[in-house]
Order: sequence, then C-alpha cells, then structure tokens
Amino acid sequence: MLAVISFLAVLIGALIPDPDIVRAGLFGLSLIPLSWPLAKWNLSSLSIQRTLPPDCFVGQLFSTDLILSNNSRFLPRFSIELEDGIAGPSEKGLSTPFLSQGASVRRTMATRMLRRGTHHRIRCAFISEFPLGIWRSRREFRDHINFTVFPRPVLSRSLEDSAHAGFADADNVESNHPDWSGDLHGIRRFQPGDRLKMIHWPATGRTGDLMVRLYDRPLPQHFFIAYHSISSILTDGDRADAFEGAMELVCGLFLNCKANAIPFDFAASFNDWRTLRVRDAQSMDAALHLLAAARRTGERDPSALIRTIAASGYHTRIFLLSDVPVREWEPLLPDFPCEVTCLSIFDLRIRRPGRIFRMVSASTPASQSPT
Repeated sequence: MLAVISFLAVLIGALIPDPDIVRAGLFGLSLIPLSWPLAKWNLSSLSIQRTLPPDCFVGQLFSTDLILSNNSRFLPRFSIELEDGIAGPSEKGLSTPFLSQGASVRRTMATRMLRRGTHHRIRCAFISEFPLGIWRSRREFRDHINFTVFPRPVLSRSLEDSAHAGFADADNVESNHPDWSGDLHGIRRFQPGDRLKMIHWPATGRTGDLMVRLYDRPLPQHFFIAYHSISSILTDGDRADAFEGAMELVCGLFLNCKANAIPFDFAASFNDWRTLRVRDAQSMDAALHLLAAARRTGERDPSALIRTIAASGYHTRIFLLSDVPVREWEPLLPDFPCEVTCLSIFDLRIRRPGRIFRMVSASTPASQSPT
C-alpha cells in the first residue's frame, strides 16, 4: 500500500506538476528499503534473563521472572514484545513501548513445564512494529536453559494396592495387623477396633479402664526398585511414549516410598545398572534427578538385571518396572526368595515366592495411553 500510494504521488506530482507531491512520493518510496535495516537494528542488542526454581515436577506451577534488557550503550529501543516459550501457550511474555539504553523491564508470572529433563531448548521471539507501525518485524531464536524437571508422579491404583502389602509393616492402624514381633514399649487406653487379645489385664485391673499393649513394629528392611527396557521385538523409537509413562510410574513409586519412610535401592538400564541407595532426602533428590535426565536404553539380555539384584543383597520386596509389556520379559526371570512386582504401563503381575504370577489389571496414566 505504501509503495502504491508513493508511486501514484510521484506520478500525479509530475503531471500537475507539483514538486512537493513528488518529494512526498519519493520519501514514501525511500522508507521501504530503509525500514528493513531500521527494524533489524531495533531488535538487536536485546537479551533475556529468567529466574527459575532449582527444580519442579512436570505440570507443577512455579513462579518465574522474565527480564528483558537493552544492552545498547547509546540508543533506545521502541515497541518491543517478547514471546518466551517458557511462559506457555497462553502467555506472550512481556511488552514495552520504550526501552532506554542499558535499561531492563521485568515481569513475574506463574507457568509450568510440560516435559521432563535437565536441559531445555526454548523458542523465543522479539517482535516490533517499529518503524511506522504498519508492519511487524520478528526475530526468532532458540535459547538453552539448564533446569531440572522431574517426571510427573503417577501411581496407578493397581500398583498402589500392590505396594500397600509391602508398606503394611509401617501402618499405624494396629487392628489391621497380627501380633507384632517387636518389643513391648508401653500401654494405652482401649480404642474401638483393638483386638481383645492385646488387652493388658493387670493394667486394666489397676486403672479400672481397658488398657492394651503397645509394641514396636519394625519397618520393612528395604525394597529394591529396578527399571529396564528388555525386549527382543521393538526398537527404542517405538517406545518413546511408553518410556515417559514408565518414568511417571517410577517417580510415583519413589514418592510413595518416601511418604511411608521406606528405604530402597534403585538400579536402571539407563544408569548402566549402578545401584543408588536411597536413605535420606539427599539421596532421594539424586534419584529424582536421575529420572529427569533418563534416556531410554534398550536391551535384549536380562543377565545384567539379574546380576544387579543378586549383588544388592537381601530385600523384603522387589519392584521391576519397564516400558515393555510384562509378557515379553517375565518368562526370562528366575525365582526370587521374596515377592516380586512386575509392572509396565500395560499390565502388572505379582510373583510370590514359590508361586506363579497372578494377573492384576493396571490402570494406565491418561496422558500415556498406549495405542
């Protein structure tokens, strides 16, 4: 439109003739080649900074500060908009009509990350309508940020029910358990649901109220959690979605162990089968960081998995998780002296010592439904 109007002004001014109209038309024509370098200059010398928390889970809201800076020492920038990929699809970042030299503008917002990992490539763009305001110039680039995002913790109902048997020794509801093998450490008043055989009759006679014994209950010695991708059928690319769903299940099991104060060992194929002993908050953070950085490593031979379990010592319960259906690798396992829970996002099977596997339906996370 500007080119057509400027050309007509030059033509009409030459026919009248009117030098002022001709000059206005020539000026409009000269703006077109000059506006491109001006727009390019206006989007230069700009930089982005972000303040992020040390880590988060996928889908968890967190607060971040976006800082747009003009690094030029002499000239300001005009009509700048920032589109930042970390702000999410519903946010545009920030905008400012004027940014003087050496100045910065800040905006605080709440956002979330949708993919796990430790290193992320974020798409960003600077947009401006300078000069003239009749078109938009855009400068896109990829920014690299180091930010730890853990998998979203998901614990399917079937796995939760399975784990409950292992967590039972740490349960505080005495009426649901048999007599404890721990030491007697006190007595208390009778409560509805207490077993009659736990009544302490001498104390009852002295106080006139029903009193029951209290025993120390030992926590489970510890669990062993292993992750593998043993399959003789599919390649790594065929299991990308299943791998992410499996990482969510592993993360959910980690947090379930933490909530129930259950120590555990963890080993995985993507960690070269090195065993990580999780006993405190620091080792739990290390385990979660391992999941955030995990990359699928397909295997065909279960010997490394079996050697790792055998070398780790005695466990009260073993959890084997995979992104491969259980039927493809369950026949390859030997007998273990403790209960083994075999789980993928497709199914779950529980193997008890000296017994065959029994099938339990496993609910797949909604975001990772297998096709």
